[in-house]
Amino acid sequence: MRLALIAGILLLAWEALASSHGMPPRAPIQINFPDFPPYYFLNPEGQRTGITTETLTQCLNAIKRPFVFVDLPIERMQISMQEGFIDIHTYSYSKTRESFVDYGHQELFRTEYRPIVRADSAIRISKVSDFDRLKLGHIIGLRYSPEFMNYVEGRRKNRSIDEAANTEQNLRKLLASRIDTFVNAVEPALYAANRLGFRSQVKVLDWVAHDGHYFTAVSKNSRHIPDRRVFLREFDGCILQMKKSGAFCAIYERYGLTCPNLPNRS
Repeated sequence: MRLALIAGILLLAWEALASSHGMPPRAPIQINFPDFPPYYFLNPEGQRTGITTETLTQCLNAIKRPFVFVDLPIERMQISMQEGFIDIHTYSYSKTRESFVDYGHQELFRTEYRPIVRADSAIRISKVSDFDRLKLGHIIGLRYSPEFMNYVEGRRKNRSIDEAANTEQNLRKLLASRIDTFVNAVEPALYAANRLGFRSQVKVLDWVAHDGHYFTAVSKNSRHIPDRRVFLREFDGCILQMKKSGAFCAIYERYGLTCPNLPNRS
């Protein structure tokens, strides 16, 4: 209710501003803002920042599309994207999601989902069945590869999995020995561990549950982007120009990271 009220106030404010300048009103695009550092996160002053936050902000301003960020937990975000309450989310590419989103073609980032364990743990993972003997944690709404997702759903059905709302909760459960491991995108997990002062107490295993290639995705029921294909063509063009000019890599470098080689989606 509170989010809807805020979105409504922002919408009215934008329409009033546009009207006062003689412009046809264009409602702000609603963009989900996940807690997914170093791509999306709040800095110590509470300001929205991150590699993808900056990239989206630059390109949406360049193509003159007003926007606002909205904070939703993963499970609620999934429903909101399907229903069109949220217009944009940065999704890893999955053919099944094309039933409710249109993907852009310019990859924004890539990350691997791997098991996180305590630093002194002797746990070794080389296949899904190795999790059978372990107390497994899981973030509600998080998606993995089909094989590991099926495994997680099976453990949810027999109530042998410990669910959390976010990475920070899983880290605290891990260090309290409530769980033995949880699978998470590597960069957000290590960022959260460092922020909490836990970095030296956890480690990442080599086994990969999901290799995520992330793109801008627009809801097919979007209420604020009726011209989805035109929008994605303009947005992809801006991202491509940023990559060619070096502006894209400059953002990565400001966060102390090596700029990745990100191929286009065919």
